[in-house]
Amino acid sequence: MKTAPHGARRLGKHTLQVSWLHGTKTFVEKKPYNIGEIGGINWAYCGYNAALKMHLLWKNDGDVEVNGGVLLDDATGTLLPAGYTVAFSADGMYYAARYQPGGQDGDSVVVYDRKTGAKLWNGYGGATTGKNGNVLAQFDNYRWSGDALLADGTLVADEIAATTPGNPKPKTQLFTLSRQANGKWEWSPNLNKK
Repeated sequence: MKTAPHGARRLGKHTLQVSWLHGTKTFVEKKPYNIGEIGGINWAYCGYNAALKMHLLWKNDGDVEVNGGVLLDDATGTLLPAGYTVAFSADGMYYAARYQPGGQDGDSVVVYDRKTGAKLWNGYGGATTGKNGNVLAQFDNYRWSGDALLADGTLVADEIAATTPGNPKPKTQLFTLSRQANGKWEWSPNLNKK
């Protein structure tokens, strides 16, 4: 909370207040307060990015079983949807938010337009088989290169094999999420295409 330029503090055990340039926002937790319990909401201040003038707050929402977050624009006080980690494009106009839906094996990723908050793409943070949804790769280390989102993918089969003594550590592969000519966003390489 020390990184908040105008202050952030707990008003009580279950109330977080974050000051922005022209005001404050208050985030009230909801019973039950135990993280992960259905029905509860928990808040934590994660930090501030001075270049983007954005606060990141972690939100665990037991009502919808999502481990994610929100962004607070320091100049306007606007709340934008986010995840528990966020990666901004170099121009600050787009961001990818990583969150964990309840019951899902692995994270999901959403790409947003910062100005409008519009969701541009939403999907699994990895690669799955088309037929039965088995996880082929988990993505990590999200970052932008121009208008494309990059991620390091570790093949799940390699991770499993690496647990056996004598097998090498799994290798990572670069995956790119970009808008195609048809307007759709797709990861490449596509592990489901042969």
